Amino acid sequence: MRWTIGRRLLRPVLAVCFALLSGCGGGGDSGSTDVVAQPAGAGRVAILLTDAPTAAFDEVNVTITEAYLLGDDGPVQVFGSVGETHNLLDLRDSAKLLFDVAEVPVGCYDKIRLVVTRVELVRYERDAAGDVVFGKDDLPAPAAGFPAEAKLSSNKIDLNPQGTFCVVPGETLVLQLDMEANESIHVVEKKGGTEYNFRPVVFVTVLDGGDDVLGKLVRLSGRVSGVGTDRFTLCETTAEPLARQAAGDPVCTEVLAPQGGTSLFELDGTPIDRAAEPLLETVIFEGDFVRVVGRYTLLTASDGDWDEVDRSLGRFQAEVVEVGVSPQTWGRYAGEITEVGGLPGCEGVFRFLLDAGQGLTGQLDISVHLFTASRIFDRDGAALGCSALQVGARAVVDAVVYRVDGTNQLDQLNAAVVVTGSVL
Repeated sequence: MRWTIGRRLLRPVLAVCFALLSGCGGGGDSGSTDVVAQPAGAGRVAILLTDAPTAAFDEVNVTITEAYLLGDDGPVQVFGSVGETHNLLDLRDSAKLLFDVAEVPVGCYDKIRLVVTRVELVRYERDAAGDVVFGKDDLPAPAAGFPAEAKLSSNKIDLNPQGTFCVVPGETLVLQLDMEANESIHVVEKKGGTEYNFRPVVFVTVLDGGDDVLGKLVRLSGRVSGVGTDRFTLCETTAEPLARQAAGDPVCTEVLAPQGGTSLFELDGTPIDRAAEPLLETVIFEGDFVRVVGRYTLLTASDGDWDEVDRSLGRFQAEVVEVGVSPQTWGRYAGEITEVGGLPGCEGVFRFLLDAGQGLTGQLDISVHLFTASRIFDRDGAALGCSALQVGARAVVDAVVYRVDGTNQLDQLNAAVVVTGSVL
């Protein structure tokens, strides 16, 4: 299978054999992580993390402390921290930038090694109606026996893409790790109780060089700092890699949002007319809180001083910008499509049965208002038409809750983004 992105092709998605210490064969060191001397010349390496959904747990929290590239000359460390925990189930239809390193020795490598120190599994307590029970500080209460820690036979996990990948001077190598939580967690029933084993199943996608955008959607949130005619700077973002924060770098990303290429939505979930407001600085202002949905673009050395280009993966190409006053303005709601009427020009209403336990009360089979500016994707980030909205299909909706005037009763969801597919 090949996936066309922009003007280039991703290499085939490669099924990964995870090796726990012993390795699955191929080049590279399989035990030691003594860092070798770095050869002359350097490129950039970034890793994106994503996941497939599972219905067995409400959280799968994985703590990653180190990452290495393994080649014939030994391991090269590209990430190290006190530990960053990622809930894989937050990534069922998007990706997260795990880390981004500017000075990685040029050369070809055979494996990626992650050091994972903990895997925590969580199920929420639910009442007879299936709604999540909330406890202290209005957080979901864990079910009996949870949180539970899954066992790792080793904390060193090697990814073997069954082929080499190369770091090239002046270019960015991007590795996307798609961790299949549903296939990675094994339940073992014993006399003393239930145990969980974590045997990771992961797919790796390799992309290197050029100005292409990455295929998987990414969500960033933060405050606007500086606005131009077709772009703005987003700071204090929630999805920045810990390595950049620890280094004291400004946690900011340049977001491209050109007219005709990016949809903008107001606080109430309705679209901003880009034809009437073509200049970005007339609709987005310094200090605004926004969430952007889009993809990173890759930088090369030709984009400017290699060490000064924001020290980040690259600019961010926004598909959608959701303006809010806080992270709570826009929600993400999962459920099942129950009715689809006429959607001329992809504008209209479809009915949506919300999953229980998402903090919404009352009637959960509600209307979702879709606008011409709304975007529809599958979980891999491919754009879809409104014909993809089928009765019985699963979906996750980026939306603002619209309530009946003067009441707390749900009326409808005004949607900016719909991600749909049978596996959500």
